Amino acid sequence: MTRRLQQPSLNATDPINENIETIARIEKRFLEERSTSDRVADAIAGFSGSMTFVGLHAVGLLIYII
Repeated sequence: MTRRLQQPSLNATDPINENIETIARIEKRFLEERSTSDRVADAIAGFSGSMTFVGLHAVGLLIYII
């Protein structure tokens, strides 16, 4: 005989949901209040951590070697 586990019902007064919503509001406010230099730094960091960046460097290195 198999038993099904019931998930607890989540409502608006659930402390976990309240905490998640509070964290989301804090993060949203933080992101909105960033300076221009912070936004540029985040964009550069995001690109330099991408596979496109790695691929461009590999191609550049290959061209350099040739």
